[in-house]
Amino acid sequence: MLYDLLSTEPRSALTPVALLDRLAAGLALDPERVRLWMFARAVENVLWCYESGEAADDDAALAAALV
Repeated sequence: MLYDLLSTEPRSALTPVALLDRLAAGLALDPERVRLWMFARAVENVLWCYESGEAADDDAALAAALV
């Protein structure tokens, strides 16, 4: 859900971390666990893009923002 909110139009005005915190709070989830999961998914997407020859700029930027 968070990944879709960050990667589709219209994009949220919130930073990835602020959006993550809001989503975690709304769902009563541990924000750190959600951040780590989101980081893992972003890195996985970067690797998929690398293997397929696609650009991975958005996924790499998301992973960097979550570090």
